[in-house]
Amino acid sequence: MIPEGALLKVPAHLPLDRMALLGCAVTTGYGAVVHAAKV
Repeated sequence: MIPEGALLKVPAHLPLDRMALLGCAVTTGYGAVVHAAKV
């Protein structure tokens, strides 16, 4: 479960496979760079 404030409605015209990558892979990569690599 996540807080309601962390949700974002994806517009119907956007492809869900790409939105999933944006919501998961990009943010995970950013977090790894900032926190683990201390960049």
